[in-house]
Amino acid sequence: MLTSIESRFMQAALLEGRKALPLCLPNPPVGCVPIKDGEIIARGHTQPPGMNHAEAMALAQISGDLAPIVWNVLPLEVMSGSSGLKLICWCSKLTYVG
Repeated sequence: MLTSIESRFMQAALLEGRKALPLCLPNPPVGCVPIKDGEIIARGHTQPPGMNHAEAMALAQISGDLAPIVWNVLPLEVMSGSSGLKLICWCSKLTYVG
């Protein structure tokens, strides 16, 4: 279960992902909001096919020291066409080692 703060960040990532539509298709609309010290420090969403993914777009906006930890909130939907199964995955932590 997500805490209220995690839920707020997840909502921000989901809203960011909506900005990708419809240009990202057939790729999924994904939003990414890196977090440091409890604040969103960048935003990114899936670009049109052949261009950057949400993570690359968001992380390209960040300058300076990311150490020790940046939280990266990234909702992902993985769909299987043959079975109709829809799985939602949550990526919650990106550790920067540099």
